[in-house]
Amino acid sequence: MKLKLDALDMASFLNGLVFFAPVSLLVRTMAGISLSQFFLLQAVISCTIFAGEIPCGIITDRIGYRRTLIINQLLNLMAVALLFAAFTVKSMTVFLAEAVIEGIAVCSASGTVDAYLYNQTTEDTYLARMARWGNCSEAGFIVSTVAYGGMFALGGIPLLLAGTLVARIAAAVCSFWILPDAPVRITEPAVQNKGIAALLWNRRCWLAMITSGCLTVAGILINFFYVDKLAQLNLNAGWMTGIILAYTVFSMLDEPLLRHLQPAQYRPVLMLGAVISASLMVIFALCSQPVPVLCTMVLLPFSLSLCGFYVTDLQNRIIDESGQAEHRATCVSLMNMIGNGIEIAVLLASAGIAGLGLVFWYLTVAAVLVISCGVLYVIK
Repeated sequence: MKLKLDALDMASFLNGLVFFAPVSLLVRTMAGISLSQFFLLQAVISCTIFAGEIPCGIITDRIGYRRTLIINQLLNLMAVALLFAAFTVKSMTVFLAEAVIEGIAVCSASGTVDAYLYNQTTEDTYLARMARWGNCSEAGFIVSTVAYGGMFALGGIPLLLAGTLVARIAAAVCSFWILPDAPVRITEPAVQNKGIAALLWNRRCWLAMITSGCLTVAGILINFFYVDKLAQLNLNAGWMTGIILAYTVFSMLDEPLLRHLQPAQYRPVLMLGAVISASLMVIFALCSQPVPVLCTMVLLPFSLSLCGFYVTDLQNRIIDESGQAEHRATCVSLMNMIGNGIEIAVLLASAGIAGLGLVFWYLTVAAVLVISCGVLYVIK
């Protein structure tokens, strides 16, 4: 079944148009923000997201997914407008306000798109529809990355910010054409209804959150160690732009793949994705030849995404089984918050043993990913 683009997809594409992304740090430093203040702003965003996950999920379940998605687009617009203003007036106070709004915007989207699309689709089309939504954003990212050089040469950072602001205005307008909420869909019959807190006693839920945290850490490793690996291979850091574009394009193959899979095949694909991802991480960590390493850089994000889609589907099934379909956004937000907590704990722990380097981290994450996905594969 071929899925058609709608207003949600268009908004996703427009949100992917972040023309200033390659110089996001420079946007702050040119406005007088020090490196320490930059990290403080990132911490403010992270803390806002962590604190706002559950409240935003509760509000979403009460006012509806479509209304929350519209509010999310307006918050995204406000965040970019504040960033433009902060860059113009060079004010740390305005940068702080932008960080808070950006964090709230992330919270309002967390769990909302998942829940909205889950009800809009069938069991066979849900993951492909999620992939389509994500790919629209990736397409926007590709366009903005290609356009960045010319726009920067023409008008510098102000033009990059202005272009992003125009895209956000268009996304906010598109959001008013998002389809109304569909009736609640329940894939798995409820076997209990002991409240949202009961999810915390579900072993599959914890395994899904650990796997999700592991996938997030793997993504962080990609962001931080790809450039380091290029340096080890005596390759210019300029290769990164091509690598990012290549793996972004390749990752967009997830939608046609998921569209041809049946729900019964999701679990085997999870295990296959985990084994392939772990193998690629081992090759990346240990290999010293440019060609195989560059190939793993392109393939790894795609294989990790296959695991991520299964975890998303599993979380929704667990919510159905727990009798919490009416509170789907709150439940997904709770899972995301705990997953973020696991990620933060791993990152804090890693700070003390950072000197162990690339090989240790890639091999460790590869092992944990295979184990967690293997247990999820066995446990029904």
